[in-house]
Amino acid sequence: MVHELLLGPSPLREPLRSALLLPPRLAVGLGIALGFGVPKIVHFSPYLAEVRASGAPAPLLMALGLLVVELITGVALALGFATRLCGLALAAAMAGIWLIPSHPSIPWDITPFLLGGYLFALIGPGRYSVDALLHRPSPAPPASATPPPPAATGVHP
Repeated sequence: MVHELLLGPSPLREPLRSALLLPPRLAVGLGIALGFGVPKIVHFSPYLAEVRASGAPAPLLMALGLLVVELITGVALALGFATRLCGLALAAAMAGIWLIPSHPSIPWDITPFLLGGYLFALIGPGRYSVDALLHRPSPAPPASATPPPPAATGVHP
């Protein structure tokens, strides 16, 4: 039964898939925004000092850029807005942190966000998202019982 729900042609497959995507999307989005982005705003001076000490090029630009990426992509992922783009941006930012040799963040701290970003970049947000609301197909117009009258052309037979 579980196999049919997840992989078979079941009408419950898409709602179940979307329901299973919602908790990790919320965890990744809120985790990166609240766990990493907001503390950087609250404690910006010590954070900037850490980035400078790490030897990152253009430390002020990098600190501001990472802060903005974490906040915007985190909130957008939690809402399911521009999910694929935000997932890719988040994954790229987390991968970039790994390239800084002495960055203060332990790589295992950011690995869930790296993988979560790639996950949502690849599979999207599911139906419980802003993306799904924005891309919902419009309903088909009701079929009328009588066909419309032929258009008058001004030519009589």
